[in-house]
Amino acid sequence: MSLLSLKNVSRRFGSLAALSNISLEIPQGELRAIIGPNGAGKTTLFNLISGLFPPSEGEVLFDGQSIKGVSPARLVHRGMIRTFQITEIFLNLTVYQNLEIAVETAQGLNLRPWLSPARRRSVRTAIDELMETLHLTGLAYRTAGELAHGDQRVVEMAIALSREPKLLLLDEPTAGMGDEETDQMTDLIRHMHGERGITMLFIEHDMNIIFKVADRITVLDNGHLLAEGTPSEISANADVQAAYLGGAK
Repeated sequence: MSLLSLKNVSRRFGSLAALSNISLEIPQGELRAIIGPNGAGKTTLFNLISGLFPPSEGEVLFDGQSIKGVSPARLVHRGMIRTFQITEIFLNLTVYQNLEIAVETAQGLNLRPWLSPARRRSVRTAIDELMETLHLTGLAYRTAGELAHGDQRVVEMAIALSREPKLLLLDEPTAGMGDEETDQMTDLIRHMHGERGITMLFIEHDMNIIFKVADRITVLDNGHLLAEGTPSEISANADVQAAYLGGAK
């Protein structure tokens, strides 16, 4: 059974068909890239999957259950986590404080006025493990707003990982990064997928990243599913070359 399944999904905004008859199957453990020209429907697809708005037709299934009528917050509790193009962290707090809030929320402790010593140790252990995994230990007491953009994105990834996601949706994870930051983020994506086995679906414009890390690639064009396949199959696809890759092989 697929972890994520889209069955003949369409989305219209008035007379505009943003997505038309999209069917996808994302099996557990896959690292899938979504590509396409501007206006192809990539962000609309993510918005449908993450429950920000419903499809006009069709059905989205997550972990075998329809998400119809399920709020984005409830999908988070079910294990679907999404990051956005714009980094969403608490810029006026330290890295440690950002992760403390995330871990306490993930453990259902954020509304408690007092934590027992055992609970507090559990939170600290989870924070330390996240910082070590994502190489943030040296930045623990830096204010997040002072960090480079790439480091802020890593903090956001750590917050996402605190929820132990079944499915992680990444919306342009390397947007605005320099070459070194992009390489670090690419390594992090590989780690989360390879070491933790997290199923991941990501939108990205950097074709070098896509062909390096994706198991499979889905190509959208004008709201339609143009092609699906492995990186080698997509790079050799004449329709994809014409619509998106500029004819380059």
